Amino acid sequence: MAAADSQRKRAMRRLVLDQEELRKSPVTNVSAAPLDSDMFEWHCNIQQDDVIYHLILFMPHNYPFESPSAEFLPKGFAFYGGATMDGKKGTKVCLSIFSDFAEIHTEWKDEKGMGWSPGYSTQTVLMNLVAFLAETAGSFEKSQNSAISKHFKCSDCGHKYSEPFPPLKPTDGLAHQEGIRADDSHQGHAADIPDIIDYISKERFVLRMPKSRDQLYGYGLVVSGPPHRPALTTPCEFLSGESFFNMQTSVGVVHSTLKEELKFFLPMYIHPTHGTAIKDTFENTMLAVGKILPSVDKSTSFEEIVVKTIPNLMAATVVEFSKGTQHTSDNSLNGYFALHRLLLWALDTYPKLQQLVDAKLQDFIARAEGRTKTACPNFGEWLMLLSASEKYNWKMAADTCVEETFRRNVMWYVKDDVKLGYLDTDSAYRLQHTFARTEVSRKVLAFQVLFLDIALPSDKTRAEVVARYDAHYGFPTPEMVSEMKAACDRIKNDVKTYDDWFRILKMEPWTRAKLTEKLVDGVRYSIHTDGYHMTNPHNAGGWTKVLLKYRGQENHGARGGGADRRRQSNQGRWRGDERRSAGMQRSGWSRRN
Repeated sequence: MAAADSQRKRAMRRLVLDQEELRKSPVTNVSAAPLDSDMFEWHCNIQQDDVIYHLILFMPHNYPFESPSAEFLPKGFAFYGGATMDGKKGTKVCLSIFSDFAEIHTEWKDEKGMGWSPGYSTQTVLMNLVAFLAETAGSFEKSQNSAISKHFKCSDCGHKYSEPFPPLKPTDGLAHQEGIRADDSHQGHAADIPDIIDYISKERFVLRMPKSRDQLYGYGLVVSGPPHRPALTTPCEFLSGESFFNMQTSVGVVHSTLKEELKFFLPMYIHPTHGTAIKDTFENTMLAVGKILPSVDKSTSFEEIVVKTIPNLMAATVVEFSKGTQHTSDNSLNGYFALHRLLLWALDTYPKLQQLVDAKLQDFIARAEGRTKTACPNFGEWLMLLSASEKYNWKMAADTCVEETFRRNVMWYVKDDVKLGYLDTDSAYRLQHTFARTEVSRKVLAFQVLFLDIALPSDKTRAEVVARYDAHYGFPTPEMVSEMKAACDRIKNDVKTYDDWFRILKMEPWTRAKLTEKLVDGVRYSIHTDGYHMTNPHNAGGWTKVLLKYRGQENHGARGGGADRRRQSNQGRWRGDERRSAGMQRSGWSRRN
């Protein structure tokens, strides 16, 4: 009973904020208000031409965890092309944002971006209904609906056509965009500090010492992919511990604005006043995440779990940012820096973490064996470790990173273009087509280097970087955002050649001869290294011919130890062929250049 009362109070608190949002940012020709006697029954009007559609929104007591139910009053309104059913007092319409047709449209339940989201509000509902009415009311329906609306009087709220309730006040248009703060007068402590708003409760972050997990603010984490190789990401949307854990208890699942299932709650540092209270929840989350990571067992240290989690999330936000959609880009931009601040806090809190980070960086940079897929399965995750080190930086790792990137790209482009898998392919062809087929990979690496440079600039100490974060609640400064956007434009519009790409990476461009040599080396390595090529004939594409040419019987009909013996006996022949091929490549380029 106490839990139900607490849940009901939270819902009422959220509905008050919905009401305030509608007051400050009204929708044209729309009105909505709860009954004085029942906060969970909202009466609404939507005027289209001479028709006033009166409807009731029945809010669940665990709102916004579950969607409201909508009924148009009185029964009899016609909607062209829209499915309907009778409700308690009126007519329900088929819209994915409501749960009324959930038993019929079961596909809505788990579809990303479809149906109800806890980030929606009463205003979101009304905007969807306005669009629905515009799409489903033909001329005949409007005529019929006009007659019905003019003769209807609501017995619950007293609404009638001549005196609508709630009153309709035509406005100049929608003054609010979903996902942006409803009232710009509530800025942070400074004009360049964005508000932090819980997307579920709509409550603003208040800088104070959290007294419990409920008062912490953080991100939800998404787990996707197969159990043996789970992918951990975050939509980078702030919510409170109260919203996360209460929704989890109430409906069994927590959803992001786009309806991604959130498995874990990761508290963000934000500011020292808030950050001093996150340690227990942070550790519980890390241990819970560790249970789903296949490479984690009882012998895995806590610091190792942190290294496998936060840099991984940072790398994922860079990938999302590089996709370029406005919603994900803005969230990912802020999310990357918030996660970086959290990582810097973890380095101060867990002394062994710094040693582990530097050891992983050293192993990759200093040893060829340390940068293989076996030793370093997630290259993007490793790269983010550079943002956690004062000993190593991108300049020290650049050459080895580019070479390893070349190796890892081969698997994918040889599948689609067999000529790129042959060691004697013309150099001009190799450079042109490899460049084209690695566009996404090159762009992501450029973004990763860019984020590193802006997050941890060479002219600032770590203490200065931390102070800058804390002064802006973990958000990037306007100068950082401006620098980021300018560099992003360069990546998207100005990278036409390898020379352009190297300059973005803050590297001296390689000569065409060196580029060709490194690309051929990458192909050679991929041919003879497990995990760097494809062998399944159903999806290997060009690899089938490439492996047949360079590895012969080893990959076609060989079994057991015989394959090993043939590999050893043919090794000298392969190397000789490769040296001759590489020699022709190099001599060809020396004549051209």
